[in-house]
Amino acid sequence: MFENLGNQMGEDGFNLLKKIYAPNAPEWLRLIPAVEILRQVWVQQFYAPVDGKVKWRSHD
Repeated sequence: MFENLGNQMGEDGFNLLKKIYAPNAPEWLRLIPAVEILRQVWVQQFYAPVDGKVKWRSHD
């Protein structure tokens, strides 16, 4: 249950970051400190989408 919830949260976060860093997105969005924090946390906690799926990093 928690793994599925974590994977969904990861997917949502990556979708948000994808829209923020899209070429047609306003540049000021990338300058918001919370966006940089989100990006750093997502890189630490989730594997980027591979085959369209985001995976929560495990201790293993």
